[in-house]
Amino acid sequence: MHPWIYPGYPSYLLRAAATLRLPDVRTPDEARRNMSLSRLSDLVAQLDSAPPEGRAGVLAEAARSRDALLVAAAAGVAILRDACEGYGVPHIPVPRAPAPEPPKKTPKS
Repeated sequence: MHPWIYPGYPSYLLRAAATLRLPDVRTPDEARRNMSLSRLSDLVAQLDSAPPEGRAGVLAEAARSRDALLVAAAAGVAILRDACEGYGVPHIPVPRAPAPEPPKKTPKS
């Protein structure tokens, strides 16, 4: 038995929305419409049944799906930026995750 159980991507969507301080996805069905995210999720879910020697290949394919999401996000930023400029509307800021907190110092023993 593996120590990690994949909880499915809705939990990741909720965490990502909270990190970016954005409203979460309205319904899981809306999230499933994103084929790249569904593909990545399906691949990660397969890891438990994949033979150990095949897991690197599954993860490499999942990384390609992740990269497709990153490209789509960058395109979305560019589309909104250009539309705002084209219509003379103030720019819509891109949400950013807050900076991580510095590590806490522990007392020396």
